[in-house]
Amino acid sequence: MSMANNIFMDNMEKYKDPVQYDKEYEQYQAEIPLLIEWAKKQGGPVIDLACGTGRATIPLARSGISMIGIDLNEGMLERAKQKANEQHISILWSLQDCSAFSIGCKSPFIYMIGNSFQHFLTNESQSTLLRSVYQHLSDQGIFLFGVRFPNINELQSETIHKKVCHDAEGRKVTEYNQKEYDALTQVVLSTTIKVTKEHTGVESVEKESISLRYVFPLELDRIVKESGFSVLAKYGCWNKSPLATNSKEMIYLCQK
Repeated sequence: MSMANNIFMDNMEKYKDPVQYDKEYEQYQAEIPLLIEWAKKQGGPVIDLACGTGRATIPLARSGISMIGIDLNEGMLERAKQKANEQHISILWSLQDCSAFSIGCKSPFIYMIGNSFQHFLTNESQSTLLRSVYQHLSDQGIFLFGVRFPNINELQSETIHKKVCHDAEGRKVTEYNQKEYDALTQVVLSTTIKVTKEHTGVESVEKESISLRYVFPLELDRIVKESGFSVLAKYGCWNKSPLATNSKEMIYLCQK
């Protein structure tokens, strides 16, 4: 599939500045213990699908695990390579569509974190992704991934609300956020507008939007099983707490 024509490229505004993305998310490491646990059980090479800037790929490689990082966003992947090189960590990085990737070998453990599964906005794209993962797993291989739990707060449309703060340079930043949920497609469109007031009084405006598909527990059970997987466990967060009605996440541990 051509990179230029890939539908996912239309949903990349959130990732246009990889350095800023790292500032916001790099310190989040909740998934790492569970990923390392299964990587050491299964062995390598381990595939990090939609690896982004290597937030999880690099720590796993640092722990001695053979890693492959795959992502469609060239800027995010270049940032990941830079960070790995600076730390003298060897990782195979590959610029590919996660739903149609090819690495020339089978992996015993593939994972997708950061709610990346929610970027697959249609039934067809979800199924295509899972088929691709299944094809690249070795027998008894493990696929681990997570999505946001579709509770009522997540699925409520919100009118524009405002937040005011100051950035590292002391500039006033006014952030406007709006969320719209389409119940027919199960897609939430989140839009953020940032107005930064320079010390000279001049204002600059940045806008970014992202669309994310929400799936329900029984729906996800069906999708995963129809793709040939067995569900070994379902967690409500990365510390392996059971999935419950008040969970904020759904973590699925699947086996080929």
